[in-house]
Amino acid sequence: MADTDKILLGTLIKPIGLDGEIRLSIEEGIEHVEKPQVLFQLRDDRFFPWFVQEWKNSDEGEYLVQFEELNSPEKAREICGQSIWVDSSLVSFSPQDDGRDDLIGYQIRDQQGKVYGNISEILDNSGQWLAVLEYENREILIPLAEENILGVQDIERYLVVDIPEGLTDL
Repeated sequence: MADTDKILLGTLIKPIGLDGEIRLSIEEGIEHVEKPQVLFQLRDDRFFPWFVQEWKNSDEGEYLVQFEELNSPEKAREICGQSIWVDSSLVSFSPQDDGRDDLIGYQIRDQQGKVYGNISEILDNSGQWLAVLEYENREILIPLAEENILGVQDIERYLVVDIPEGLTDL
């Protein structure tokens, strides 16, 4: 997937210490984050990168992060209160919140840009997620296996999915 595969990680809370470390509160449902090389701040409709110098576990649900460009509490304070995004491949979810409910409301599109509808529910069918959506006045199920998802656009809230031929005719 391309640059659009980012998820909301959490919020920068406040500076800690004298070197510009910032306490980062993680979104509910995220169990673990592998040390990222870069985190992102969303400005308008673009991701602005912040390069990570230090990354430490803190309390449960929090990390201490220090960015290369911010080496004092005063500089760190300038971005406190901001939401931070990360590449989704670095995140694992707690078992009770696997992230599927976050997809409700996302639009489903195919590779040619055809819109099929918005996800109203996600079903877990023996380990495979199925998106439930209204299409041509009837409910259809679209498999959301990793190999079928060609792109994720979190800003505009849509998924590009390889929809198996004939699936919408069932």
